Amino acid sequence: MSRPSLERLDHLAEVIKEQCEIRKLWLLCGFSVVYWISTCLLALRKLIWNDELFSLYTARLPKISDIWASLLTGADQIPPLFPLITRA
Repeated sequence: MSRPSLERLDHLAEVIKEQCEIRKLWLLCGFSVVYWISTCLLALRKLIWNDELFSLYTARLPKISDIWASLLTGADQIPPLFPLITRA
């Protein structure tokens, strides 16, 4: 690249940097909205997997002793603290 085109690129980078600093709240909000919409659209299409169902059913058990008994069966290979956090 020639020297003038490098200087133009440097100037363009500075302009973009300044504009991003001025509009950083709008950029954050815009990115968040796009991320939220795309995540919701993907979640509508994705089915629940077995491990998520195991976690849901285990966390819904009435007593902590029931949760412990279900973990001892070996059906779900997760640490014991996770169902308690999910239940909370």
